[in-house]
Amino acid sequence: MAQRKKKQSSHQQQKIAKAKHKNEFLSKLKYLTNSVCKEDIYSLIPKEMLEEVYSCRYHTVRIELAEGCNVSSHIHNLLKRTVSAWLKSEKISLAKGVEISFDDYYTIALSSRYIKTIKFINLPDIGNLKKGIETLYDMVGGALEEAQSATVLALFAFCLGFSCMEKSLYWFKLDLSASEDYGEGLHHLAFLHSVEVESINIVVDGTSRPAKRVGWAFTGSGLLWATLKPSILNVKGPFADIPVDVYIQSHALQRLNERLDCFEVGTIQMSLYESLRDAKVVFENCDQPLIEYKFFGTKVGYLRADYVDGVILIRTFLFITNNGTPEGKKLEKVTGLQKLDKKYLAIDRMSAFNSSDMSSNPEVREIFESAGCGNLISLYKEIALFSNKQSNQNISKLLLDYLKKAEVFLQGDVVPEHAEAE
Repeated sequence: MAQRKKKQSSHQQQKIAKAKHKNEFLSKLKYLTNSVCKEDIYSLIPKEMLEEVYSCRYHTVRIELAEGCNVSSHIHNLLKRTVSAWLKSEKISLAKGVEISFDDYYTIALSSRYIKTIKFINLPDIGNLKKGIETLYDMVGGALEEAQSATVLALFAFCLGFSCMEKSLYWFKLDLSASEDYGEGLHHLAFLHSVEVESINIVVDGTSRPAKRVGWAFTGSGLLWATLKPSILNVKGPFADIPVDVYIQSHALQRLNERLDCFEVGTIQMSLYESLRDAKVVFENCDQPLIEYKFFGTKVGYLRADYVDGVILIRTFLFITNNGTPEGKKLEKVTGLQKLDKKYLAIDRMSAFNSSDMSSNPEVREIFESAGCGNLISLYKEIALFSNKQSNQNISKLLLDYLKKAEVFLQGDVVPEHAEAE
């Protein structure tokens, strides 16, 4: 009877795994080198030089927690899996017909540059070896900025999904380390940072109201807090031009999320910070100064703010069709629609405009363009990809039918269903 094979020791398993990894690394390096150079350059590289490339190799992006980062193990592990999957699935082009994953770019491609930067003078002068290594070096280096920019954007997007002003903001800072703490070679490290957003209570009209400090966090630049000069709200005084912190009432954050109801909270609140960074205040045709709120660069509403206790406090958010905005008043004048009419038609929130039937109906477009809020409809093509909700109604038909019924009602013949409900 044949004897059973002994179970491999942990040391043996590690040795086998390392040999397998090395073979895969060199196999990919061969493919990359010969594909970029359009000929077999890899076989001309001395074996000992390939050994050095492997031992000094770059490693792919690795997620680490920064000191003091308050994040659950669930989110940490989820981020690691998500980033790893993105690096393996997304491609970058190095030459015509040569695409590799970002994971291979950060490991194989960047490691290949070692031959040119450190060992070029030691290369044997055979065939097109030196010319090929220079070509490879240039092609890989030419894609570096694209790779870094795409990675920064991806890491920012991942944090966007977890960040919210009600709780905490997250961001990454990137580093390249040769520390032995992470093993041999060079390591691309992405340190995850977090901060719990400051909460205060401000007394307004005799009532204490909870508010959150307005800011956002970005990969690379880190945590940024919004500040505004009180003078932009027509506040007078010797200190009116000194920037102060900006806070937003919890009610206003809730209203933002309700009105921009087809997008993730992170995208909505980041746009809040961006709107304040380059704040534009409107005074004409409105009861109080209003700060424009822009979403993907398009004005979709206003922030009503006051100067209270040494800070600027955002009291509420008004969607652009709201009767308290200049455009909302024009829309009321053009159509006769009151607050409850707009609520019934659901045109008091973004999801109503996140549909092709609104953008393709010229009559509806004319109505909103005449009121100064046609950009809501035009925005559809730009934001549809990022939305998580679309209206399940034909809003254009509903609106036009409602306006026709209202016109007949004013002539004394028919009462609209909405009016009966009132």
